[in-house]
Amino acid sequence: SIEEFYTSIRQNGYGAISEIGTCILEANGKISVLPPKRKEERIIISDGEKRTEEMKAVGISENELQRILGKKRAEDIFLLTADHDGITNIIIKEEKN
Repeated sequence: SIEEFYTSIRQNGYGAISEIGTCILEANGKISVLPPKRKEERIIISDGEKRTEEMKAVGISENELQRILGKKRAEDIFLLTADHDGITNIIIKEEKN
């Protein structure tokens, strides 16, 4: 039943279906719950330097990167990472006075 399914995912430490990668109904009737596959995160900007090969690997164009950065420039960014779903982290350099 759906109640048994939700009980099984909670017992496996998941609070929502969106957190699950795969569920398997085993031969013994139990449900195995597996996490989603981890997406490979790429470094797009490191200490102000763009990595164009990494941008290509995750499908980010120069125009897309500029849209993401807005008024900032690559030189303003300490670290920017992305996976195939988009930007995952942006850390802006501290301004020096």
